[in-house]
Amino acid sequence: MGRHAFRKTIGDVVGERPVPVVGPADPVVTAINVMRALSVHAVLVADRGTLVGIFTERDLLQRVAAEKRSVTGTFVSEVMTRLPVSLKRDACITYAINRMGLEGFSHVPMTGDDGEALGLVDVRDVVAHLDDVFETLDDDDESPIDPDWVDIGGG
Repeated sequence: MGRHAFRKTIGDVVGERPVPVVGPADPVVTAINVMRALSVHAVLVADRGTLVGIFTERDLLQRVAAEKRSVTGTFVSEVMTRLPVSLKRDACITYAINRMGLEGFSHVPMTGDDGEALGLVDVRDVVAHLDDVFETLDDDDESPIDPDWVDIGGG
């Protein structure tokens, strides 16, 4: 893996797993069922394939449960986060890590060139990727990190 571990794309990390997606006119219970079926913590919201929002467990807690809204009578479009920050399939995974860190996101949607909802990168993906990266640091003779660049602390 070596230096190439740092150049993995979001598409490489996400792979070919099913896309957790619902429509804006679906009731919240549909989003919950998709999350449960795919063991994910968020779903993409797409209108005719184009990403228009994201619905997360946080949205469920703060915008549905806390407001005592019906999961069968509330549409996803009423409680989703509209037009979320997204990244293209060929973007480097480090961009997703950066966005998550700077913006406090747990999920970053992956889209195609036309805005098509293609997948979802989450914190678990990032942790698994970083685990692979650090494992290769021990295995490789040639470190992907320039030793002159490494900050060893001290302010």
